[in-house]
Amino acid sequence: MCIRDSSRLQLFRAQFVAELRDRIDKLREDISSATRDCGLLSYEDDSSKSDVVLPRVLALEAKLQRLKAETTLCNEYERVFQQQPTKWTGLREVEKEFAPFNVLWRVTSDSRELDAWTDVAIDKVDPQQVQLLHGNWMKETNKLVKQLQGEMAFSVVKSVKDRLEAFKPILPLAQALAKPAVLNRRRHVARIAELAGENPKTFDLAGKTLHELVKMGLLNHIAAIVELSKNADQEAKLEAQLSAMKEAWQKVHFSLLPYYDTFLLQSTDGIMDMLDEHIMKTQTMVASPYAAAIMNELKPWEDKLLRISATLNAWLVDQFGVHYLDPIFTHSKDIAKAMPEEARMFEGIRTAWVTLMASVAKAPHVAVRCSDERLLPLFEDNNAKLDHILKELVKYLDTKRAAFPRFYFLSNEDLIEILSQSSCLLYTSPSPRDS
Repeated sequence: MCIRDSSRLQLFRAQFVAELRDRIDKLREDISSATRDCGLLSYEDDSSKSDVVLPRVLALEAKLQRLKAETTLCNEYERVFQQQPTKWTGLREVEKEFAPFNVLWRVTSDSRELDAWTDVAIDKVDPQQVQLLHGNWMKETNKLVKQLQGEMAFSVVKSVKDRLEAFKPILPLAQALAKPAVLNRRRHVARIAELAGENPKTFDLAGKTLHELVKMGLLNHIAAIVELSKNADQEAKLEAQLSAMKEAWQKVHFSLLPYYDTFLLQSTDGIMDMLDEHIMKTQTMVASPYAAAIMNELKPWEDKLLRISATLNAWLVDQFGVHYLDPIFTHSKDIAKAMPEEARMFEGIRTAWVTLMASVAKAPHVAVRCSDERLLPLFEDNNAKLDHILKELVKYLDTKRAAFPRFYFLSNEDLIEILSQSSCLLYTSPSPRDS
């Protein structure tokens, strides 16, 4: 039984090895056929036939890839059956011979895109892609000049290189004009129209092709156009920064802290930091040599930020005064009775504060609130009154210290707390030493 199985395995092995030899012979024939196909490509010398030649190139490329995979598999089988691996020298040679022709006809076909770039409206041109592809084609073509020197196909290389070289002067024009920073700004379009001798009011730059722009003589003004494009890029960056700042402030709102029958501003440090940063950034932008074209937007924005800053600072001063004096004049009547004029003045300030904060609670948008031109004068007036009240309060406390020398050892806050409870004689009666 074992001998019979062994004989059968040997038979199968011999059959497989024989089939493998037939397969190797067939692959050699296919390699020879591929070599002939590659040789025929070397006689193709007309670049206008790329539509016919390229399919042959692609078919040969696919054939060589298939042959490489199959020869590799055959070598694996040979190793399994302990056969001497076949050396596919012919395949490696044809692959090496085919490589430059593969690149040549791909570049020849792809570079016909140059015609499309020159004949399509410039707002449809991607200047980055144009530069990248043109650069790659030039690099490949320069290699082919060395690789195919002396071959009949060299005439195709020369034709492609000449076409790429002819497009090279147009490339800066495409890069300079095919961008939103130029096309979407009428002032830049008008300047291009002047250089082209066209009507600045009606000139449609976005609809013009590179071919048309070249015919208008714009290559004669390429230095001025490149400079205009650079300025447009810088202006666009400034506009983007300005837009980003405006958008950021749309999301900033006051956080409020309930306080008796009203509210206080809470956690304004983040707002102040953002405000300082944006003021500095805006003032840097205003000083930029590229800001002139957008100064009508930039300067009002700077003024707005400065107003927000002044208003918020005055607002916080007002809040401090209201918060400090409110317990003295509102929640304790003793000092209020002793300072009736200041008490009435503070009552007016507090009423205005309550009204304002009720409104802020409904719409806490920082930029809108602090841009209100009525607020800053209101806060400045109230702060002047609060300053007056504080000075009068200090004078009042000093009179109490003069009457009660022991009060000299107390802070203003401690003394206010005692005087707020002045109805209790225990706190205000002179000590035996005072009499």
